[in-house]
Amino acid sequence: MRPDDDQQPENEIRHSDPDIDAALDWFLQLQDAPNDQALRDAFEAWRASSPARRQAYDRIERLHGLPSLRDATVVDRQKLQGAHNAAKAARKSDRRWQPTLRGASLAAAAVLLLGVGLTRLPGALLWLEADHMTGVGQRSNVELPDGSQVTLNTSSAISLDFSQGRRGVTLLAGEAFFSVVPNASRPFVVTSNFSSVEVTGTAFLVRETDSEDVVVLEHGSVEVSDIGQQAAPVRLAPGQMIASTATHLGVPRSADLARSLAWLEGKMTFDGETFGTALDEMRRHYGGRVVVAAMRSPDVTVSGNYRIDDPEAAIRTLAASVGLNAVHIPGGILLLY
Repeated sequence: MRPDDDQQPENEIRHSDPDIDAALDWFLQLQDAPNDQALRDAFEAWRASSPARRQAYDRIERLHGLPSLRDATVVDRQKLQGAHNAAKAARKSDRRWQPTLRGASLAAAAVLLLGVGLTRLPGALLWLEADHMTGVGQRSNVELPDGSQVTLNTSSAISLDFSQGRRGVTLLAGEAFFSVVPNASRPFVVTSNFSSVEVTGTAFLVRETDSEDVVVLEHGSVEVSDIGQQAAPVRLAPGQMIASTATHLGVPRSADLARSLAWLEGKMTFDGETFGTALDEMRRHYGGRVVVAAMRSPDVTVSGNYRIDDPEAAIRTLAASVGLNAVHIPGGILLLY
């Protein structure tokens, strides 16, 4: 039988269409146990229970027949299985590993076969590597081994290295706010895509995207270095921020702390931002897709405070502020028109 939702790993990233998500889960189980007749009977009963479920599973089977996806699956399956084995060996005594990723190699295959929203593979890889992570729309407070605190924003993940006197954190995805216990003899280092931040005791935020890292200092002092470019480290003063890319470490500039740190209080704050920029920020907290069907002026600006504990309501309010309506359409899409 398909596991109940409350038995799933807390941070599992799921497809926004529940029928696709369930169909993929059945696909994995049947691949794991092709001779389990009880499982097969339960699956057939599930598939026959609604046309949408039958169509979702048929879609996965059709994709499974495509040679190009089947070939690509072989490489990804081997990579994920290797990562799975290595992580399992390293965490053999760590109770957080249970429940383990069932059929990890098949999960990689199924993701490629799914062809729509490759959400499970990145989520699975992060789950293997991360010590702490959040799903879409979640926030989490974590106490680190040295007593420091970190708050993870939506869709964020970190791994820890506190062995042999080190105090190290790698930001694997998303955004995190750190409140570091002072220790002059043991610097605290946060590494992300393009930069590293070294402190002895302070409070600061690090956010990474595909194109840049942003560091915002609330209080204390931090030293920001780029990774691989050998530029001189840059020291920030309270209220400053800096951005780093693959090729460039920026210069310090004033930060809007109220806006940058608003998510810690469950808010989003905009002051003269374009509608598109504000909507992109809200999308980070919303589990489905948001599509703008018509917009007279995409550069229209918006201002205001929005609650992120109900991201759909926030998106609807934002849309209304620029004269757009919002409606759900099949496939888990929120259409703005």
